[in-house]
Amino acid sequence: RFTVPRPQNDTPHPGQPPAMSYVWGKNAFLCYVAPRPALKSITFASTFSWNQAPGSMNGRLVEVWRENTRKADIVRVQRYYDQKLIAAEAVYVWKNSVA
Repeated sequence: RFTVPRPQNDTPHPGQPPAMSYVWGKNAFLCYVAPRPALKSITFASTFSWNQAPGSMNGRLVEVWRENTRKADIVRVQRYYDQKLIAAEAVYVWKNSVA
């Protein structure tokens, strides 16, 4: 599977014109991620989700309420997850690989 991450960040101080830059910089990563999680499997990283959190459905808790002073409906979403580096040897990094 080949993925090209494209997230950008607006870096200037408030009041200055936008200055977009890539979050990942000019680096390239070659990493192995197992197609399915398994014990004793080699994979670069994994996301673990707590699906049995009290009051949640599939690891997500959604709260909705009305704030009349702001004339708005507020929606708050919480996710119960953790991202862990499993095998640092399963990634190769090229620094400044993009012109």
